[in-house]
Amino acid sequence: MIADVIGLGARGPVGLSSLQVAAFVRARKFESRGIAQKNRHGHEIGIGLTGGLGEHLAGFGRLLGLAAPALSEAVEDAGLSVGSEGLPVVVCLSEPGRPDDDVRYGDAFTDALGERTGIVIDRVRSRVMRRGHAGLAGAVLYAKQVLDGGAPAVVVGGVDSYYHAGVLRWLDGQFRLHGLDAEDGFIPSEAAAFLVLARGGRPNGRSYGRVLAAEVADEPGARSEDLPNIGEAMTGLVSRALALTGPVPWVITDENSEDHRQAEWEKVSLRLLHGVERTTWVWDTGEVGAASGPLFSVVMLKLAELGCAVASKALVALHADGGERGVLVLEARDG
Repeated sequence: MIADVIGLGARGPVGLSSLQVAAFVRARKFESRGIAQKNRHGHEIGIGLTGGLGEHLAGFGRLLGLAAPALSEAVEDAGLSVGSEGLPVVVCLSEPGRPDDDVRYGDAFTDALGERTGIVIDRVRSRVMRRGHAGLAGAVLYAKQVLDGGAPAVVVGGVDSYYHAGVLRWLDGQFRLHGLDAEDGFIPSEAAAFLVLARGGRPNGRSYGRVLAAEVADEPGARSEDLPNIGEAMTGLVSRALALTGPVPWVITDENSEDHRQAEWEKVSLRLLHGVERTTWVWDTGEVGAASGPLFSVVMLKLAELGCAVASKALVALHADGGERGVLVLEARDG
């Protein structure tokens, strides 16, 4: 076991708290909305937008507006008393190089989160990870090191938003926006989610469950035009995770309808996961990028608490746009 999960927080187009997000994902209430920006053919772009942020805010400010309340919810939910040394916070953001990239997507973002929330953040042990979808697995592995070093708790999570004019033009140019003019595009969206990790549960001993394993690797076929993508890295990750934790009855993937991502995962599934229940939540949240792992983990644990999860144990599979891959195994508490 890596850690207990003692606090949850989330925000996005389907809810302004972890409970709302989980309930609306289960009820399949996600709806995209049209915005003023049109695609290259003059057609309306549909996107998932979070209530309260409006359509004037994009980039750094929008990410901060998503992340701050989700972080506050998670820390309050955990019942933590943050001392003068501060709380280590690991935030996953989009991979570098996207049109909305910003020099402040580093320590400056963590500092801004602390100022916005009033939470004392440990700058020395906090990190920002720019690994896109796969970020949470790396964040959990880093959190394990911090917990092993004596920290009483570490917050891990992520935030992302595709609501940015440059990003939408970039996706449109690559035929990645869902619509009549794209073969396998996705619905862009946004979200933030955080989990508080500790050893031994909340001060009252309770927890949502446990992170049993986390693994990361790089898929060479995803970065090369000369090598086929045979899912070698993800196959190895899943295999190692199952060797550590035993079989899982439920897999939650970040497939987003793009053919290459689905084709890679199908190879892994056929090799290792016969008869396992598979959930793809992108149609219930929209594509939320670097927030995918944190959001899906929060939803899984919250649904388990509500008594309506597919199973109490799940593997979360994460695929960055680049070559990085990540896997987590979560187990909800009994009762």
